[in-house]
Amino acid sequence: MNPLLLAIPTEFNSDRLHLRRYQPEDSAAYCQMVQANRDHLREFMPPPMAAVQTEADAARLLRQLAGEWQSGNLIIFGVWEKDSGSYVGEAYLANPDWHVPCIELGYFLVNDQTGRGYATEAAQAAIRFAFEQLKVVRVELQCAADNHTSQRV
Repeated sequence: MNPLLLAIPTEFNSDRLHLRRYQPEDSAAYCQMVQANRDHLREFMPPPMAAVQTEADAARLLRQLAGEWQSGNLIIFGVWEKDSGSYVGEAYLANPDWHVPCIELGYFLVNDQTGRGYATEAAQAAIRFAFEQLKVVRVELQCAADNHTSQRV
């Protein structure tokens, strides 16, 4: 584990967005988000997220994500619109190689928040976090060749 992870911020803002580590009290909203966006996110959902059917499932997943954060393997931020408090999606930093150091960037937006530039803004904020807080020298992003929306991010 990278020792820098012991003191990194768990929340921060961009111009329009508030990014923060998920909390246990987010489980009901997280479950609702998964259910409402299952078709929209199906292709990109990791199995643990796809398995969320109930609030208890969501609570279990959020506990697992907290453990991943502590280990430094997966740093996930929920993303909310600052003005309205509406949930927008998430941005995450994963698969670190602390010897380089480098990390992979990922993100998703819920269906009703697409087309507003939030993916770009959240990705830029997470990249800035990776360089400034985690002190990585490289951030990697992969997307499918036919995912033109992510290519624009």
